[in-house]
Amino acid sequence: MADEELDAEQKAMALLDLDIQNAWNGLIEQPAGRLILWSILNKCGNFSFPHYGDSTDVLLRGRQQVGQELLEEFVLHRGMKYYTDMLLEAEARQERLDQAAEQTDRDNEEL
Repeated sequence: MADEELDAEQKAMALLDLDIQNAWNGLIEQPAGRLILWSILNKCGNFSFPHYGDSTDVLLRGRQQVGQELLEEFVLHRGMKYYTDMLLEAEARQERLDQAAEQTDRDNEEL
């Protein structure tokens, strides 16, 4: 009986893993999903490398490790296309923010 329970549990875990992989596929195949993932990676500190010289460094490194694991497990092994798309979309967002800031500066100078 124990072997049957273990086998059923393994099958259930395999199905859950498949569901998770399918969910990640759906997420990274769409711009909105890549934006969500980018925001998570940004929160994890994957795009910054501050050094405080104290225990804060350990916390930040732990966050970055989680972000790196997400990136490797759910994005990079599917191909660089998804990561490249994320980078290009992030660059376009930054350009829009920069343009808006410049326009705001020009508007303020006219006042």
